[in-house]
Amino acid sequence: MDNIYSIGTAAARLDCHPETVRRLIRRGELSAVKLGSQWRVRESDLQKYFDAHATTAKRDDQSESLTEIDDKRDDQSELTP
Repeated sequence: MDNIYSIGTAAARLDCHPETVRRLIRRGELSAVKLGSQWRVRESDLQKYFDAHATTAKRDDQSESLTEIDDKRDDQSELTP
């Protein structure tokens, strides 16, 4: 089952401002569901957006997923005092 993220968490995972996520949802570029009055984004939809819009100097077969990037961030944060 997919994790479901708030707009703020989705923005942090995409490394952008929450308003950017809202704009992407309004434009239909990022899929989201509305639960009550709040929008939520599935992890799989974030990954689809990331895969479609990520720019990288690596060849496509060497591109990283959001999970791999998060793991690297976690490793780096453990090194900082």
